[in-house]
Amino acid sequence: MLPAVLVARFVCELCLLVGAVVFGSWLGDDTWSSLFLAIAAGVVVGVIWGASLSPKARYSLSLPLRVVIELALFATVAVGLWRADHQLFGAALLAAEVLVLAALFALGESPGRRYDH
Repeated sequence: MLPAVLVARFVCELCLLVGAVVFGSWLGDDTWSSLFLAIAAGVVVGVIWGASLSPKARYSLSLPLRVVIELALFATVAVGLWRADHQLFGAALLAAEVLVLAALFALGESPGRRYDH
């Protein structure tokens, strides 16, 4: 069961990046600003995830803080997608993240744990 949950978690992470890019592109007024904001949004989300939430994160956070930051990141992107007229994608992204976190905790695991198998 754990491998399936970890795959779902990885898919959620990828969708988070895609969602940030979609929302960033929606913010632009023209092609160039949309492109710049799409890239910038993806980079910001990637840096936050990589620096503080990934298993090889540079900064070690307590589990409660990690979960709060992770949910805040997903919720922010979901609201951005909602505003960009992608309500279903935003709602599905947030719901999937909550379900994956719940499944991890139900299995006795925690987000950000490193699996070297």
